[in-house]
Amino acid sequence: MASQDLNNEPTENLLNYIEWKEEPDYAETAKEAFRVFSFRYHLDLQKKLIPICTNWGYDKQVASEIAYETFARIWKYPNFDFEKSNQKDYNKAITFYLYAIAKRLLADYK
Repeated sequence: MASQDLNNEPTENLLNYIEWKEEPDYAETAKEAFRVFSFRYHLDLQKKLIPICTNWGYDKQVASEIAYETFARIWKYPNFDFEKSNQKDYNKAITFYLYAIAKRLLADYK
């Protein structure tokens, strides 16, 4: 499936496709879904991380590293559970999920 086709897919479907990364017939679809997912949420996460990192005494490079590691976690563990979220909107819930991952990574950053 081409990334143009995936651009219109709901986020929930993208995460489902990413879960298929170990299936040989779907590995490329999983990679494309991950690219679309990352592109969809990267700017928002970066905008959130830059001022937080600055307040913690880090620079924009650290914010970029944390964002990268956040998406690496999504690739490795694409197991978001909407039922555990307090949000009613799936996309908002994913945003907060990404923030939570980034917060843990930043707290552990040395």
